[in-house]
Amino acid sequence: MRTSEFVHLHVHSQYSLLQGTCRIDRLVERVKGMGMDAVAVTDTHNLFGAIEFYLAAKEAGIKPIIGSEIFYDKGYHLTVLCKDINGYRNLCQILTKSYYSKKNTDPAPSVTPDLLDEYGDGLVVMSGCLKGALAKPILEGNEDHALSTINRLKKRFREDFYIELQDSSIPEQQHVNDVLVKLATKHAIECVGTVDCHYLDPEDAEAHEVLQCIEHGRTIDFDRPTSLVPSEYHLKNPDLMQERFSRFPRAVENARVIADKCNLEF
Repeated sequence: MRTSEFVHLHVHSQYSLLQGTCRIDRLVERVKGMGMDAVAVTDTHNLFGAIEFYLAAKEAGIKPIIGSEIFYDKGYHLTVLCKDINGYRNLCQILTKSYYSKKNTDPAPSVTPDLLDEYGDGLVVMSGCLKGALAKPILEGNEDHALSTINRLKKRFREDFYIELQDSSIPEQQHVNDVLVKLATKHAIECVGTVDCHYLDPEDAEAHEVLQCIEHGRTIDFDRPTSLVPSEYHLKNPDLMQERFSRFPRAVENARVIADKCNLEF
């Protein structure tokens, strides 16, 4: 089987509590079956599954890329990947200190810009999902805040900061992608294509919806005509990713570039 050039860099396993349904063993098996030789796991603000993922991927001959989707600057998301052991240690520091500093009134831990700056060595930073540090301000009509974040992250991470374009069925996503591409071109920043993967198969969307209801204290309407969760957050095959990002081929290529940068060994 040929090796795919595309690499999934934004994946939530079952360790993204109440947010992900990808079992690590099945994830690694599926990645290998799709002809991919690397994959990242970026669980929500934790590294709980990092070692299990690392060992399972290594055993299967898959390159493990360890990271996390972190809560950043009180209300935004960033996708962070470890390039090496120094980056892993720094990400551990970032997450631990954010939990220690969380106040009882805070809805969730959050990484301050200063904390990310201090422990940023050895990390690749991507701008995140629709709740990301760039996409969310754009949707809120606050492009000035997005520009401020771009300038700060570019200054700190230089060529290791990427603007993240995502493939989903959410109508706002295409608008956000178009704005992000313009910003990337204007500020000479590379883009990367991802899927905010929370489950392996499209039919798993309903199970994901149940988890979301538990997380947010809601009940599910089993008589609804369709799931409220889009079925696009699954682990897509590399050919489909090439097709979906045909307008932005460099974004697909950069997924491999980033994967090649990440060489964490324990």
